[in-house]
Amino acid sequence: MLDVPGKWLQAVEKLPVKEYGFGIEYYGEVGVGTPPQIFKLDLDTGSGDVWLAGQQCQVCGRHRKFNPKQSSTYKAEGRKWGISYGDGSFAAGYTIRDTVQIGNLTVPNQVIGLATNESHAYQVDTVDGLLGLSYSGVSFIPGVTTFLDNIVENSYLKEPIFSVYIKEKDEKDYAGEYLFGDIDRSRFSGELTWVPLHQPKFWEIMLDGVSFNVDNVGKEVMDIRGPAIIDTGTTLIVMSDEQATEFHRGIPTAENSDIYGWIMPCNADQVVPGNLSFTIGGNDFSVPVKNLVREPVKGLDGWCFSAVTSGASNFIILGDVFLRSNYVVFDRAATVTAAELRDKGITHVDDISKYAQLRKLDLSGNNVSSSEGLDGLRQLKSLAHLNLSNNALEDMDFVENMLSVGVLNVSNNKIKRISKYASKCKELMAIIVGHNEIKTIEHIDGLDKLNTLVVSHNQIDAIPSMPKLRELTKISAAHNKIKAVPDLTLYPVLKEVRLNDNKITSIPENIRSCTSLRVVDLGNNQMDGWTSIAPLESLTNLDNLNLKGNPICAEKGYRDRVIRMIPSLRVLDGERFDQRFLKRKEKRKLKESGAQETTSGDKSESVAATPPPAKPRNKQHGAGSIERQPNVKRQRTSKLNAKREM
Repeated sequence: MLDVPGKWLQAVEKLPVKEYGFGIEYYGEVGVGTPPQIFKLDLDTGSGDVWLAGQQCQVCGRHRKFNPKQSSTYKAEGRKWGISYGDGSFAAGYTIRDTVQIGNLTVPNQVIGLATNESHAYQVDTVDGLLGLSYSGVSFIPGVTTFLDNIVENSYLKEPIFSVYIKEKDEKDYAGEYLFGDIDRSRFSGELTWVPLHQPKFWEIMLDGVSFNVDNVGKEVMDIRGPAIIDTGTTLIVMSDEQATEFHRGIPTAENSDIYGWIMPCNADQVVPGNLSFTIGGNDFSVPVKNLVREPVKGLDGWCFSAVTSGASNFIILGDVFLRSNYVVFDRAATVTAAELRDKGITHVDDISKYAQLRKLDLSGNNVSSSEGLDGLRQLKSLAHLNLSNNALEDMDFVENMLSVGVLNVSNNKIKRISKYASKCKELMAIIVGHNEIKTIEHIDGLDKLNTLVVSHNQIDAIPSMPKLRELTKISAAHNKIKAVPDLTLYPVLKEVRLNDNKITSIPENIRSCTSLRVVDLGNNQMDGWTSIAPLESLTNLDNLNLKGNPICAEKGYRDRVIRMIPSLRVLDGERFDQRFLKRKEKRKLKESGAQETTSGDKSESVAATPPPAKPRNKQHGAGSIERQPNVKRQRTSKLNAKREM
């Protein structure tokens, strides 16, 4: 993508969208042909193709049909195509080429599928077709360049990104917008969290965890994690059967009915007041419980369909239910490597200046030994990600004129100090300087956007106080010479601390106030005796704790005592377990021994709430008796997110 035809148009185009039904789908008006014929298209990040009804479709009566005779740019092609989705819906037809237009953004000669047949679900749908916004790898015809690939490869946009903002429609029928080429920062609060794609096919990322945050009660961490796709073409949040079951355990009386699928009390936001949090890239992105309650189940007073369902898929699908609460930016900027630059005839960094729009650059493993050899990088004014790991650098002075960089990786070099120029890099969100020769951490306290600091495998003996790093979520300083846990109270949103393989003897009392911590790794230190770890009992959200290799692990009953001390734990010393199972096991033992049970202090058992309606009985399958979720779009067989302003 370094040397493609086409003019850099610097385009930014906003496409308003409308909501159909109860948040079932969001569509925009897109022009096809010359002059443009306007169609209602579902903008879909879970597929890659453009398709709509053709003149020969006899079952597409309620949809507008594309008329080739009315387009001066129409080109016949005639390849057969077909596409199907996890809920059984499908469409099929033949291909043409023509212009696709969104406002002033015009893509010529785009391959388009004209449907000659479609399933009943599409026949009764309000939309005329789909505009896919995923990668070419998911196209229904191999080798087709998708609409999104065309606008990125031909550099039609100011930035190779598009942003999605959707919400409940207002009185003017406005329900959000897709912004091509830019980010509308008025639509969210806080900072964006950039997350790498797990696989560049779908918009697939890694989901680190899911939890319920219940008001005045605490956090219930669930055993749900793994690859997930951000899919604007799916209504709900879709998980495996096991994950959906795990999720609904957090909602009292929720039930997986043989007839209706997953249902819950319509007053679930009173039963479980709070929100559902998805942990991605070290940050939590929330969906209020009230948004998990969908349409009422006909004939069952007080019961509604759940917005979380199960389906056959290799990944979790975060559909419109997730996007209605979170602003999402889809970034198509490619990471360019040194090998790719050489293929373009670029053998010296100074020659990169012609690619001033480059956003991600990987120069790892190239034996770069000095900052002077990187002077040419200052020409890359839009560079956001820079990887210089596995080189021979002895300093970081090259960052002096790289003020746009947000992620900097210089691990596995010979760097002895963090450059004083780092303090100028105000856009830095992640610094990775592991496996170097650094002795002190300095010059980064003023980086108020920094959320990740990795200084493992160095020669550091102490982590200084850095009170200006208010956005810091992760500190990794393993394999150093640190003798004391730093003052973590300075970092109000800190979630992960890794200080394993140091010389720490105890945990300070002030860590009790660090209730945002979810991962603490203090393995292979020198902590001995229960008083050395006692402050951990106050970390009510701690999910993963590693103390392996400390003298305290030899204490009698160590494991059981730590598990009882920290009720939120799911992983101890690398071994996963289920607290709820352990509690049930303990209760059975108490019952068998005749001991009296007590419930005081067990917050997970003491939620005061409006009683739910009576559970429905499962009816037998038969004609007219099966009612699954009505009016739900198909369920399929990276810069990512920022918290939305609610």
